[in-house]
Amino acid sequence: MGKNSGPVISPHSKERITNLVASAENEGGKILLDGRNLVVPNYPDGNFVGPTIIKAGTSMRCYQSVPCNFFGSAWVNKGHREEIFGPVLVVLEADDLDDAIGIINDNRYGNGAAIFTQSGATGRKFEVDVNVGQIGINIPIPVPLPMFSWSGNKGSVLGDIGFYGKSGINFYTQNKVFFLPWFDREMQIEMLFRQRRHSGEPRMLLGIVLRLLCPLITKCDGGQSSIIAV
Repeated sequence: MGKNSGPVISPHSKERITNLVASAENEGGKILLDGRNLVVPNYPDGNFVGPTIIKAGTSMRCYQSVPCNFFGSAWVNKGHREEIFGPVLVVLEADDLDDAIGIINDNRYGNGAAIFTQSGATGRKFEVDVNVGQIGINIPIPVPLPMFSWSGNKGSVLGDIGFYGKSGINFYTQNKVFFLPWFDREMQIEMLFRQRRHSGEPRMLLGIVLRLLCPLITKCDGGQSSIIAV
């Protein structure tokens, strides 16, 4: 089963992608599949880059970025600090699961990661120990549908909440907080006194309670204003 892939966005983009592939080769990486010289019939001036696979190391320029997938003894990373944005797959080898998790967590980005395994314990360890925002178990691209709160971690997220799912609703929500104590008027004024005594503020509270406001907090005698001191 084949897949169709169009050209990259511009000649500059094509040049940047091919230069990054060349940098891996110059830094000791191995080009397992080279798509730099792809020729598409009838489109001699097209900005085409064919599928490319690079076996690299974490110190190479073509690495140092986002989503990664762990396949047994090797894990795969798509992108790098410059974001290739092309049909290029960067593959790194890890000694074991702990080593693979360490490589992922040492990366300054944390968009998503995936693992393929038949072991429930391995999958559980991966999802708990990996510091990324999206985790896939036996699924290659952990991008949830809009009803989930999609987000990344570390350098792969901006702001304090996501924009999908419940987080998206919270972003457009203005919260209200209600305090509704239903006490009689004598209890209200007593609570006011206690609050002032224990607040650490000056203990003198002086207020003139007019007849219009008296029913809200205390009783008035003979329609006279009351002076309250604490």
